[in-house]
Amino acid sequence: MERQYITVGESHRNNDSTKFYRISYMDILSRSLSPHDLTSMPFNTLADKRYVKEKCWWCIPSDCASKQKEAMVSHGNYSLLIADLDYGNHDQQAIIDALTSLKIDAYLIYDTVSSTVECRRSRIIIPLAESVGYDDWLILQRALTYMFGADDAMENANQISYLPTLSAGNKACYQVSKREGDYLDPFQSEFAQQAIELAQTYITEDEQPIPSPPTQDPVIHKTHSTGDGFIDPIAEFNRANDWSALLRYCGFKKGYGNRWIAPCSSSGVPGVTISTKYRAEGGYVSSHSSDPLSDGKLHDKLDVWCVYARPGMTLGNVLREFAESHVVCGGLTLQQHNQNVFKANKSGEVV
Repeated sequence: MERQYITVGESHRNNDSTKFYRISYMDILSRSLSPHDLTSMPFNTLADKRYVKEKCWWCIPSDCASKQKEAMVSHGNYSLLIADLDYGNHDQQAIIDALTSLKIDAYLIYDTVSSTVECRRSRIIIPLAESVGYDDWLILQRALTYMFGADDAMENANQISYLPTLSAGNKACYQVSKREGDYLDPFQSEFAQQAIELAQTYITEDEQPIPSPPTQDPVIHKTHSTGDGFIDPIAEFNRANDWSALLRYCGFKKGYGNRWIAPCSSSGVPGVTISTKYRAEGGYVSSHSSDPLSDGKLHDKLDVWCVYARPGMTLGNVLREFAESHVVCGGLTLQQHNQNVFKANKSGEVV
């Protein structure tokens, strides 16, 4: 594999390209173990933090000799993906688990200069097996940003990132995690395919009108012919509700394809799949370790509703609530319909 290089500099305030240098991803790995030490500088006020950052080495994900956006887009040669996790106080093991689930075998994770014990901030750097142009890089970078709920500023063509640095803020929590496996294939890897799916989702959603926010539970109130006899409330709940509307109401975020991010996710990775492999109507499968429904089983819409929309309620009360509000044939609620069927069966009448 040909060695890839990126452009770095001593201070983001210095835009003199003669003061720029080129290093490799392996050089960044080495720096992470012996980070630039600025712990002697105060890091309390905003002015302190700005001054410290002026002293930090920076990098861009390309070997372009300029930090100007137009120059970088034209030059291309992007060889890194970078995600800044500034919110969520992520544990590095959770990030590792997420990267493993995405089958990413080479990465570096380190606490940023602004990280603190109370609020951990991490940077993920993923090397590519080959340099790519701006358009291909953006597809991959957007996917990484979306999957981790990272700072979308990294999608800017000329966004800089600070190299590993010790500050008075992060010195008590600075941690490095790395894996030195195969670099990420920007075209043939599973992650690349997922990124393409996500890019297509963006296009599809951009063409659709933005829906109004839900004002009530996403239960479909519509009359339909059910025939004679009782209506099973569980089967009716699953038939009447749409996966997408139900998941959004419960706080899930859309991922790529048929994947979703659970509200309990600490990694921001879409670990929920609505699979049609065993159920034509789709079944819920989760790989989120914090998800109560991550038990290796295929769950229906009612299972998800009970856990995320009606926590603490018994199944009987959830079904009663649904039956009292859901309208079926003849303008009757499901409860009224089943009560009429029960009375008619007792008297021998036909409903």
